[in-house]
Amino acid sequence: MNVIIFHAHNDTPESHWYGWLKQKLEDLGVGVIVPVFPLGEDQNPKSWFDKFDSIKEYVNRDTIFLGHSLGAAMVLSVLSSLDTPVKGSI
Repeated sequence: MNVIIFHAHNDTPESHWYGWLKQKLEDLGVGVIVPVFPLGEDQNPKSWFDKFDSIKEYVNRDTIFLGHSLGAAMVLSVLSSLDTPVKGSI
């Protein structure tokens, strides 16, 4: 199983609880990716999808998406664009 965490607007992988949860999941043997989505003026749907495309190879039936704030909206957009189902989303 692997988890991809989609951060919120103008956040980074070090913001909020992302790093804490990443460490806890990795301690359990779960693979975790917290991509750095573009921020500021570069933050738009296309730039976020471009970043997602760079990690798309890790998405499979055992993947869980976890989105916070704007990241949750991105998860919904990604889910609607995938051909392969994922394990779940939060």
